[in-house]
Amino acid sequence: MIILIKSGKKISILILKVCLICIGLCINGFGLALLYSVELGTSPMATFSDGLHNILGISQGNANIVANAVFLVVLLFIGRRYISVGTILCTFTIGLYVDLAQWIIGPLNLISLPLPGKVAVAFLGMAIMGAGLGMYVAVDFGLGPLEALVGVINDHTSLSYRASKIVFDAALGVLGVVFGGKIGIGTVISIGCTGFVMDFSRTWAKHALARIPLPKNADAR
Repeated sequence: MIILIKSGKKISILILKVCLICIGLCINGFGLALLYSVELGTSPMATFSDGLHNILGISQGNANIVANAVFLVVLLFIGRRYISVGTILCTFTIGLYVDLAQWIIGPLNLISLPLPGKVAVAFLGMAIMGAGLGMYVAVDFGLGPLEALVGVINDHTSLSYRASKIVFDAALGVLGVVFGGKIGIGTVISIGCTGFVMDFSRTWAKHALARIPLPKNADAR
C-alpha cells in the first residue's frame, strides 16, 4: 500500500510538471508568433527557424521543430545527461503552439499596423515569450535543446555560460540571416528584454510552485 501511495505521488508530480511545462511552452509560442507577425525580427533561435522556414518552405512552427530536433540529435551524442522530459516536450511541441497562435492571430493582420503599433506588438510578444520561458525553466524538468547545447559548450570550453550563450546565439543569428531570416528592432527588443522578463517569471513561478503541498523528496525524473 505504501509503495502504491508513493508511486501515485510520483505520477501526480510528473503529470503536474508536464502540464506546467506545456503551459509555459504554449505561452512562449504565442509570444513568438506575435513577434513573427510584425516581421521586425525575433530572437536568434527564432531567426534561425525563420531562415529554415524560408529555405525548406515549411511553416515557422515546423521549422522550429526541425531546428530543435537537430539540436536534440546532437545532444544524444555530446550531452545526453541534459536530456529530460522537458527537453523532449520543448523539441516537439513549441512549434505546434507557434503555428496554432499564428492561425489564431492571423486574421488580425498585425503586419498592416503602423510602425509604433508593430513595436508595441513586438514588446508584447517579447513579454509573453519571456513569461512562458520563465515558467518552463522554473519547473526544472530538463532544458530545451538550445539551452542544453549552450551548457555543453560551457562544460567543454573555458567560456563562461554567458559567453557560451552569446557565441551560440550569434552563430544562430548569422545562419538565420544567411538563410533569409529577418532581423530588426524586434531582435534588439528580444535580446535586451527577454532575459529580464524570463528571470522575473521564473522567480514568480518558483515561489508559486513552492506553495504546492507536494513531497519534497518525491522526484519524478
